Amino acid sequence: GYVMIIENSGNVIADPRHPDNNLKPVSSLGEGYQDLASITSDSSEITLGGVAYTVNVYSSPDLRWKFVGLIETSELLADGKSMATAIAMAGLIIIALCSVLGFTFTGLIVAPIQAASRRLQDIAAGEGDLTQRLDDTRRDEIGSLAKSFNSFTHSIQKIISGCSGIKWER
Repeated sequence: GYVMIIENSGNVIADPRHPDNNLKPVSSLGEGYQDLASITSDSSEITLGGVAYTVNVYSSPDLRWKFVGLIETSELLADGKSMATAIAMAGLIIIALCSVLGFTFTGLIVAPIQAASRRLQDIAAGEGDLTQRLDDTRRDEIGSLAKSFNSFTHSIQKIISGCSGIKWER
């Protein structure tokens, strides 16, 4: 970007990008420049020579000059676009990472519960091996479930082995 200095009367005092505009009336410079003369303060957008610019104007009442800061809008937005792209990419990576971690932790939690469920189904169907035990080394609710299941199967195993010596009459 660059800064132009324009008198309140409409003459260009300094235009570093186009030095041939210096000391000429803004109204004689063509389309877009006439818009510069009408901007009094704050920011706006104009087109000069087919290029869109974002303009910031500061008027000095003592000097009776306008300091006009111009920056190509595409240059101004380039950092924002690259930042938005970087944020979007980071967001996608975070989502992918969270998905992988979620599936991994879900598997770690669900697999032991499914194993206990299969063993209970086998026992309920009369096909369960009562000597098999679940891994009860975990120190969480799943480990507690496995310990309870192992205790249950041990109790059933003792009951069944105690009943094996009994003769059943029909």
